[in-house]
Amino acid sequence: MAAILYMLLGGVGGALRLAAGAAAGIALAYMTIVPLERADARKGYVQEDRAIAAEARLAEVQRQVHAGEIVIASYQEILKNARAKDAADDAQLAKDRKDFEAKLAAAGRSCGIDADDLDWLQH
Repeated sequence: MAAILYMLLGGVGGALRLAAGAAAGIALAYMTIVPLERADARKGYVQEDRAIAAEARLAEVQRQVHAGEIVIASYQEILKNARAKDAADDAQLAKDRKDFEAKLAAAGRSCGIDADDLDWLQH
């Protein structure tokens, strides 16, 4: 069998040509198929990396939004307390003014300031 194959190939030169052709075919396949596989693998890695980066950006934005909501809620509480204090101060001032006017009236004195003057002073 080997003798027939040896005779069909044309001796040692034919066997060397066959071996060189097979080696060239394997080298060509390795040089074309392996880089394509590597490129496909890189594409998948890049897409996965982009997806992971997008998820990280989304998580960071959500964290910042949540932190902003907490800050806004605390400032709204501060504003509500400040407005309540201002309303209480205004009520106390109005009460003190009425008490002072009543004290002046009881003493027989009067204040020459009317409502228009008070509006002008307050604004």
